[in-house]
Amino acid sequence: DEAVEFIKGGTETAVKRMTEEMLAASDALEFEKAAKLRDRIEAVKKIQENENELNFKILNTKIIEDKCAIIVE
Repeated sequence: DEAVEFIKGGTETAVKRMTEEMLAASDALEFEKAAKLRDRIEAVKKIQENENELNFKILNTKIIEDKCAIIVE
């Protein structure tokens, strides 16, 4: 379910839901569950950061390729 949600709704939706679950677990004194959710949240955020960095590199590469193509023409 979480994987499908992540793919359909993106990281923002998944992080928001997991954060709510983490806070509820903490309020219920379920600290191990809250810690697992915290770790999942951190992992999802790290994936998003890596994806953003990759997209930035791809965009920069495309811009450089376009500029080189213009110079060669």
